[in-house]
Amino acid sequence: MRHLYRGGLFALLVAMTGALTAGPATADTAETFQGAAAARALHVSVLGQDATLGVASVDGASTLRAVADAAGQLLVQATSSSVKLTSDNTSGADPTSGSRCGQGVIPSPLSDVLSLDLVCSSLKADISKGAPHAFGQGSVAAVNLNAGTLLKQLNLDTLTQPVVDAVQPILDQLNQATGQNAQLQAGEDTVKTILEDLTTTTRTLSVKLGNSSSELTTVAGTVTSASNAQAAQIDILPLAALNNTPLASVTVGSAQTRAVYDRVKGTSTASADPALVTVQLASILGGQTIKVAPGETVTILQGTPLESTIIVADGHTESGANSAKAVADGVSLELFKGLNLSTGSTSTTAAAPSAAVVLQLAHSESSVSGTPAVVSPAPPPAAAPPAQVKALALTGPSPWLGLMGIALVGSAYGARRLSRRYGEVS
Repeated sequence: MRHLYRGGLFALLVAMTGALTAGPATADTAETFQGAAAARALHVSVLGQDATLGVASVDGASTLRAVADAAGQLLVQATSSSVKLTSDNTSGADPTSGSRCGQGVIPSPLSDVLSLDLVCSSLKADISKGAPHAFGQGSVAAVNLNAGTLLKQLNLDTLTQPVVDAVQPILDQLNQATGQNAQLQAGEDTVKTILEDLTTTTRTLSVKLGNSSSELTTVAGTVTSASNAQAAQIDILPLAALNNTPLASVTVGSAQTRAVYDRVKGTSTASADPALVTVQLASILGGQTIKVAPGETVTILQGTPLESTIIVADGHTESGANSAKAVADGVSLELFKGLNLSTGSTSTTAAAPSAAVVLQLAHSESSVSGTPAVVSPAPPPAAAPPAQVKALALTGPSPWLGLMGIALVGSAYGARRLSRRYGEVS
């Protein structure tokens, strides 16, 4: 019995050793992922001088990285915020509460024609259990442009006739449609009044902007990057002659992008929702409402020194084996294209390709990528050798003894009979 017990214990130890040696399955290659997003409210260029306003960007990765940057005005430290984390179970915010706001800084000579309201930024980031998260926001309440100083350099007499040729047919139609009740001035008088207003109005252009934000979020199953540039309102040439109604009002909708990486499947998707634009023209220009869809371009006051073009870029997405990117390119306004500012002269056709004032609004982009962990299956545990079972030790009489006794008795009986037979014969 003792031999059997020892054999079973040996087999059990062999099996346990094989299980411990095999161990659990391990990742040959660890999971990797990264995501980024950026949004911009406005980039403005006047006479070749630039300013970028209301920006926010974030990025994060599986390498324990979470970064957020935002600025009310790019490159102006007093309106900028930044956080960078590279360790697990950490967090940060800049500023620690509320927003960091300051006065925008406009370089000369741009400061002569452009003014900014308060610009602000705020952001936060954290990494919890290896999952990065970052959020950033930049904003500027309003931008005002007074281009009167530019137009004063021009001879109004040279501007009058090209503009009259453009607007007189509209005035005639309005007078005819109202039975002359509109009592509109002759084209030349109306244009002169407008041009005089251009050189005296305090605001040639007013831009009211929403916030721009970007965010990266990591959860158990997905990594998501998203950005949003909110709506804007642009009033072009609010004139006293039109009861301070703008010559044209442009409403720009929000631009949004989103990219998602599926950590389980190792696949990525992206979507873009570009801004839609509505242009409302003043009554002197026909009072039209123009819808501008993504991918379309509309030009107003065409053929005059005040020609302006609205370009609505379309959104697009890109996808790879395990990556995706979405871009909403935003809206571009090229204003006063007919002013040849380099020579101080005027042109009745648009100056190519730059305009006196260029506004680029509502830009948004997001991207993600990743690679799932590669895990090789664990080898099967080594087979345990069969247990060696030995015969039990004999504790009673052997069953063969009886047989042997019978055989011996039989042999003796047979020998005795043979002996008697031979004795009788002899």
